[in-house]
Amino acid sequence: MSSINNDQKPTNVVTGQDLWRSLDEVADTEEFQKFVSKEFPNHAPEILSGSSRRQFLKVMGASLALAGMGGLTGCLRYPQEKILPFSNRPEGRLPGVPVHYATGFERDGVAHGLLATSFDGRPIKLDGNPGHPTSNGTLDLIGQALVLDLYDPARAREVVHHEKSSSWQAARTAIRSAAAAGGVAVLSAPTGSPTIRRMRDRFLSETINSKWYEYCPMTRDAEREGTALVFGAPHRPQYDFSKARVVVCLGADPLMTHPAALLHSRGFAQARTARRDEGVFHRMFSFESQHSLTGSVADERFPVRHSEIPAVAARIAGAVRASGVPQELADAFSAAGSPTDIELRVAAELNAHRGHCLIVAGDQQPAEVHALAAYLNVALNVGGTDSPVDLVREFDPERSSHVEQIRELCDDIANQRVKSVLVLGGNPVFDSPPELGLAEALAQVETFRLSGYQDETSKVCKWQLPETHFLETWLDGRAWDGTITLTQPLIEPLYGGRNAAEILGLVLDESPKSAYDLLRDTWRESASGDFEEFWRESIHRGFLTDTQFRRESPRAEGGWGAQLSARVAAAANRNSYEIVFIPDSTLYDGRYANNGWLQECPDPMTKIAWDNAAIMSPTDAAELEVKNGDLVEVSVGGKTLEIVTYVMPGHASGSVTIPVGFGRDVFDRVAGGVSYNLAHGTGKNVYPLRSAQSMVEGAVLAQVSKGTGRYKLATTQDHFPVGTLQMKETELRASEFARVVDLEEFLAHPKESVDHLAPHVPHDESLWDAHVYTGHRWGMSIDLDLCTGCTACVVACQAENNIAVTGKDEVAYGREMQWMRIDRYFRGENYENPEVVHQPLTCHQCENAPCEQVCPVAATVHSAEGLNDMVYNRCIGTRYCSNNCPYKVRRFNYFNNTKHPTEQEEMVYNPEVTIRARGVMEKCTYCVQRINRSKIKAKNENRPILDGEVVPACAQTCPTQAITFGDLSDRSSEVSKKQRDDRSYAMLRQLNVKPRTQYLARVVNPSREGS
Repeated sequence: MSSINNDQKPTNVVTGQDLWRSLDEVADTEEFQKFVSKEFPNHAPEILSGSSRRQFLKVMGASLALAGMGGLTGCLRYPQEKILPFSNRPEGRLPGVPVHYATGFERDGVAHGLLATSFDGRPIKLDGNPGHPTSNGTLDLIGQALVLDLYDPARAREVVHHEKSSSWQAARTAIRSAAAAGGVAVLSAPTGSPTIRRMRDRFLSETINSKWYEYCPMTRDAEREGTALVFGAPHRPQYDFSKARVVVCLGADPLMTHPAALLHSRGFAQARTARRDEGVFHRMFSFESQHSLTGSVADERFPVRHSEIPAVAARIAGAVRASGVPQELADAFSAAGSPTDIELRVAAELNAHRGHCLIVAGDQQPAEVHALAAYLNVALNVGGTDSPVDLVREFDPERSSHVEQIRELCDDIANQRVKSVLVLGGNPVFDSPPELGLAEALAQVETFRLSGYQDETSKVCKWQLPETHFLETWLDGRAWDGTITLTQPLIEPLYGGRNAAEILGLVLDESPKSAYDLLRDTWRESASGDFEEFWRESIHRGFLTDTQFRRESPRAEGGWGAQLSARVAAAANRNSYEIVFIPDSTLYDGRYANNGWLQECPDPMTKIAWDNAAIMSPTDAAELEVKNGDLVEVSVGGKTLEIVTYVMPGHASGSVTIPVGFGRDVFDRVAGGVSYNLAHGTGKNVYPLRSAQSMVEGAVLAQVSKGTGRYKLATTQDHFPVGTLQMKETELRASEFARVVDLEEFLAHPKESVDHLAPHVPHDESLWDAHVYTGHRWGMSIDLDLCTGCTACVVACQAENNIAVTGKDEVAYGREMQWMRIDRYFRGENYENPEVVHQPLTCHQCENAPCEQVCPVAATVHSAEGLNDMVYNRCIGTRYCSNNCPYKVRRFNYFNNTKHPTEQEEMVYNPEVTIRARGVMEKCTYCVQRINRSKIKAKNENRPILDGEVVPACAQTCPTQAITFGDLSDRSSEVSKKQRDDRSYAMLRQLNVKPRTQYLARVVNPSREGS
């Protein structure tokens, strides 16, 4: 024992100064630097320099340099935490108990119903509103990540005038002065909000020479124009996939990019289930240039050059037996040429299932394709009592296209008809066609900009006004079917922002009203009885009942056959490459570029994270002599851009697909490439290549040639180029992982058709005694026939379980931290058009868990309810468990990816889930916090847990309900029934690990000659 007095320090204890001197001496040695460079190649420069080295030595120093020193008893791994009280707790509120609120958000004029979870006054999780008619309790991957934007430190925080801080009072004075002088124009993002539209009408009537324009880059104007050609006025098709027997997609991705994708996905799942279990005919065909999510789950998919889809649609229409076809349309059908065997087969299916046909045209297709789809939907389903297509009239039929509105605004500014512009939302300077010159036009007038970020448009505007996040404000909107959806705030505005309705109120009202009062004023007259009761019920529900658009049965008209003929003829003369610009699956049009969850979420088809790429066919790649990672030069109208290549099996030759929204240069945390250990920026901005004409036609002709150099892409599955040989070898293994059976074979021999795909299982014996359960035994079933690979479950898991973002470099190194992944397999011998199957993969909670058998410190253990638990404070990072896991679903936390969060960023963490420090293994827990919450609730209510009461985050958000969770000890539970289904199988059963996550095989139904 050492003696300690006030004048003398212990003689055998290492002091802090001595410790750091020893560590610094070790860090300067050549041996230590070689070790760091070998063990952490992506972070060696960071670790070996400055304060980062000191931080690294805190963690690694004891094991690397101080093994022989005694007396070092302090733990340097975990940061100090402080518990803060809930001040002024509201009456009836229990601290630490989550509260759920119905709310909503709007994107491009379409509202979506949400159910937000709040802990002690801070929203931390978003899900779909179970009662909302278009969400049905599910949510897409972008919706799952929107709560992260609320706490983004990069949000606009104050009123700025000429790059100097100002005030709302000064801004209001300036806006009202501009309105009084006349000539004010509003450039707004699309909105269906009745409150904003009410304020818009007031603004136009109460101000002098004012104008209103709308713009968004991912427009659906082609659909409006196409339906107007057929019906005389713009209409909005309402699709019910559950009623369709034959679905034909023409360059469309209705299960992913459509505003009603959640509703379509649920209907698709219902139709697939009925086809398989009830023998109801259902088949989906897809003609497309890029490999979309919908195309990947179609029964038959055909790669077609984007500009050739109008001709394909015309030939199918000509082969369909339709009476009373106008002569000009018949001439257009003939001009498209003779139908191919494939097109004849599709037409035969449509003829055979009249009354239950659905033809969907894609967002990027020109108006003539939308017109043809609408014409066929009416012709094939006329007289049907259960039609899968309804039509409603667009609520703003006189609106011109978004491109024309931007063009008109620039022209009005040039001719001095507009003296000042108020920009409400959007980012038109970044994403509008460059030849229109919007940035130059705005620089000529007084400009006011309402935005959540200081973005590209803010840079050219004189006044910047902070906008509220939708979780901070009151507003309303219309869903795709017209349902009035209400947005209520869950938190006070963090930075004093205001919404678009409030900004208009600053102009119009002497005493500006709050967003709450403006919203109540809109609906005060709608209450048939007591308004307060109506208000409370509506806010509680999250939407107004019986507010859908009224269905119509408009008469199809001719007069547009000449346009179709011209479109078909124009496509026939194209022989160069064409560029198809599509919204990114995660960043959309670029508005979510600073969201780390979305940047790191891999694209469902390419599996690329943190970047966009020029996606092309293997044939085109061979012609250009490029492969994955090579740079290509894309030239359009004299503008040239270098971008990385991604070769996609199944992509149509002649078309090159590029997602938009990348290459932002206004952020310094995520999109700018500084945070999350990024070595590069995130993608290329391709909007400068996108002309106004390409927004009308969906594609633009371009010259594509091989560039100079290479660029490293970060992918979560295809870490190497996908070649023909690799596809064949992968299929040999993948056919057992993700099993796919033919419908006819399955109906004839249900169990045998699935089991014959499995390898021989020699023995089911084990060295260990089987676990004995006296209570719950949790398990999961995943239906591959319903999974579309949309990746919503991956982001939902990340939001629920505080999963860190690691950055592009770590993803490229295979060190992403997401607890779930969705493997995408190509099948078949046709490299130019392979089949695709998606398989979600997470911890299988094995009974004979290989990870448990090798952990030297019992950090991974089996619970009494069958969960494979992780005890984080035992884990010493040997990674034996990861090496022994056959499913490779464990993630080792190499770095402290959550270091130095701001106060705002800390607010998004789920308090029911541990924030993991570096150096521990992480994995799926079946959302054990939700299991325990349900157990506590059931115990307090003196009842057993009900089947379906415990729903993990992945299962809750799944649009097709492909994931089922429950108690395997209850043989009547849904998960028990599904694991006894003929399609059920255990992945890698031959290893005898006895996983409690099992799969249901996918069933395909390709058409055949004579069928």
